[in-house]
Amino acid sequence: MFSSVMDIEAQALGLTPRQRAHLAGKLLSRLSPDAEIEEAWSAEAIRRLEEMENGSVTGIAVEETIARAPRDSVIVSTHPLADEELVEDAVYYARQVNAALAGDFIAEFERSVALLRQYPRIGSPWRGGV
Repeated sequence: MFSSVMDIEAQALGLTPRQRAHLAGKLLSRLSPDAEIEEAWSAEAIRRLEEMENGSVTGIAVEETIARAPRDSVIVSTHPLADEELVEDAVYYARQVNAALAGDFIAEFERSVALLRQYPRIGSPWRGGV
């Protein structure tokens, strides 16, 4: 069974972002969502938005960040739970708006990962433990 799952995964990774979002929606519709995780991420998103709105943090344009970043290269990996969350979010967008938005969301994530690979010092340093 493991090799067939690996084969399916390899085939799925060869799909376009929109096709992957559609497939993810079909697969995730069979799982029950974790309300606690959704609530925690919702609270985090609200906290970050409030920080931007009250001026306690300010954003930096991606062009400026890229211009300041060194031209190193790095391997980027994500935690399996983060991968699951990405797919869950894409499914949410597909259900709430449309599949095109879900595909755009996945494509933007992949663009961000490409930027991280190219400019590994973009963004804030990690301040927490692993």
